Amino acid sequence: MIALEPITRENWRAALEVAVQPERLQWVASREPVALMILAKSYVRMDSQVWHPLLIVSDDENVGVVAVGTGGDVAWVHHFLIDERHQGRGHGRSAMRAIGEWLRDEFPDVTRVGLNVVPENTAAFALYRSLGFERVGTTLDRQWITMTWLDDLTGSLIGYDERPRDASRRKSSTNRSCGGEVSVCALFASVSLPRGAQSDTSHASSWADGRAATNRRRAGRMPGHPLEHR
Repeated sequence: MIALEPITRENWRAALEVAVQPERLQWVASREPVALMILAKSYVRMDSQVWHPLLIVSDDENVGVVAVGTGGDVAWVHHFLIDERHQGRGHGRSAMRAIGEWLRDEFPDVTRVGLNVVPENTAAFALYRSLGFERVGTTLDRQWITMTWLDDLTGSLIGYDERPRDASRRKSSTNRSCGGEVSVCALFASVSLPRGAQSDTSHASSWADGRAATNRRRAGRMPGHPLEHR
């Protein structure tokens, strides 16, 4: 069972012990300990967000760290790390789902969740894709900006098709260049990309086309950036 605990004066030393393989550090942060980076950025409120430093705990064992930035209807996941000694056990997926539930409970204004991923980190990108994240842009340092709807992320907890959908929380779009319906245009509407960052319209279109097809299939079964800092 995964739980999220605020990093405080009582557990910050334990958070510093969460480690990453040296060859993968560049995928998570610019230096170690990653928790120290998180705490420093939380203090200065990077990108004008309120940063929430969190310890990821499984059965009373510290297995990871993450920061979640809030401010408005978009939350950003920063420096998401599962300790090298605890990888391959499903903690990453469970922690992402727990983050979604935590946001839904604590920040009712949040409708979308974003995070950056290094293209070479194919395993992480595959995980995020399986949780509903799609690529919507590219940062100055060539990271992929990804985003999902919060209700998609939390819906994966109990099965997407079985969870009642709250359509009122989404912003619809009829822009045909982005596929219509609830498109990726709406997904990153009003999100400020960093200067020089690019939105990926080709990915927007393919994401929306796939989402439209998925929605049609479901309808037959159901009733009725702050973005480059490392």
